[in-house]
Amino acid sequence: LVKARPDEWQVRLIALLPTVPTTACDRMAARLVEAGLTLPDFEPVIEKIMASPVECFEALLWLWDGPSVQEHIPEQSPVTILSRILRALDDSHRDDALPKERVKKLGQRARAVLAARKYERFLQCLEVMEPGIAATFRRQISRQDSLGRAVRADLLRHISDRFPALEAKPQVPPWQRDDVLYVTEAGLTRKQREIDQHVNVKMRENARAIGRAAEHGDLSENAEYKFALEERDLLRARLALMNAEMAMAEVIGPADVPEDHVGIGTRAVFKRVTDGQTYEMSFVGAWEADHEKGWFNYKTPIAQKVLGARVGDVVEFEHSGATGQYEIVSVYNLLAEQKGDETDTD
Repeated sequence: LVKARPDEWQVRLIALLPTVPTTACDRMAARLVEAGLTLPDFEPVIEKIMASPVECFEALLWLWDGPSVQEHIPEQSPVTILSRILRALDDSHRDDALPKERVKKLGQRARAVLAARKYERFLQCLEVMEPGIAATFRRQISRQDSLGRAVRADLLRHISDRFPALEAKPQVPPWQRDDVLYVTEAGLTRKQREIDQHVNVKMRENARAIGRAAEHGDLSENAEYKFALEERDLLRARLALMNAEMAMAEVIGPADVPEDHVGIGTRAVFKRVTDGQTYEMSFVGAWEADHEKGWFNYKTPIAQKVLGARVGDVVEFEHSGATGQYEIVSVYNLLAEQKGDETDTD
């Protein structure tokens, strides 16, 4: 490539970096650094790797293992990289279009890299991890069959050794936990699409805007350039927040919805004590909330007042559609109803 395209090989090579095998990533990055590329040149590439973990899985594992030219690569937290690795494994299992052999290969590569050097990088990651994040990873790893029984057991054991308190049963109900975001499969898919739109459309448009503004020269007096940089910082902050939320997400299904009280995934029917007027509310994750349908984010104050209550209990709340004291007359499994509707439609 260097011989065939002497004037543009750097551009072509850095574009290939996210999609080549792990062993080639380091050689390519080192060659690009030798050619004079610096940290800003690698930023768009690293953003692509982090935003597209399935497509760029080998490059993601390269970042996890630690590039030899680390000082020239935008720094990524090992906790963040680990969350992308686990997310890639989850996404690959949900993607029906992905060949089964490819899904199997991702699991094999993840097992090999995570277990390398007696779990050295994973143990280093645990050292800088907060207990709440560790609890999230513990849940994600425990349901990750593609990691294999032995590696999965080792990873969970290392987490337990580092955070023994996690073995204790949580003393707060699910809807009051701050370390978990309960979502449905549909909500998780919707959020992933939002992230893809953010990375592949908004951030790319911003990168082009920065490039166009830079062409005008005299960057110190270039208001358009400064605005584009500020927008880039906002977009990056937004992406970091969405990725942090994804790391905390735990998918629930019909079997996880309680039958004896109002919980996450519940549809409840209320009857006002004063006049018998009925009112319905459903409680779902933030990514599924839809007030027009009467679906409320379980984190909202009105939901927190109702969650945990049982049929016959009287609760009081104020809302634009209902105000006063209400008796809970029935509780239904909303997710089971939705699943039934999908089956009927099929």
